[in-house]
Amino acid sequence: MARRLLRRTQAVDPSRELPVHERRAVRGYSVVLVMGTTLCLAFLATVTLPADVRLFARVVTRLGPGHSAAQRLDAAAVVIALGGIHLLWARTWWRNRRARKVREIAEVRRSARARPRPRPPAVHPLLPYQQSALRTPPPSGAAMGRALALACPRRFTWPHLPQENAHSHLQKG
Repeated sequence: MARRLLRRTQAVDPSRELPVHERRAVRGYSVVLVMGTTLCLAFLATVTLPADVRLFARVVTRLGPGHSAAQRLDAAAVVIALGGIHLLWARTWWRNRRARKVREIAEVRRSARARPRPRPPAVHPLLPYQQSALRTPPPSGAAMGRALALACPRRFTWPHLPQENAHSHLQKG
């Protein structure tokens, strides 16, 4: 609604994803919310602040000399209560404003991080058995023959030994 009044460029409508009946309810609630906020601020400006200023001015004069202890205590209580209410309001307003700014900064940082960056090539770590394989030299010659004979005893035979003795080292004796 504010974008239409200010004639700003159209942004993506966040209520588009809602069903039609919920969208109507949200738009109706936003109108009620804006009207209520406007009425509250108008009441604050026309009734509350002038009454607070008059009360505060009258109370401060009773804090000085020439008034009884009861009047001074009463004036101090009013200053503390009235000042405390306005101090809490200001603190809450500032905290909400600061939280909003922090969220905006975080969103900017998140969007900056979301930009695609070139990634370095992935380096896959070796598994433990792969690391041990790199440390031990591969079998060669007779050791390779023995390893193959142990792995597949029927297929591989040692050519320099007679056939019947080729797997004698496997037999328990």
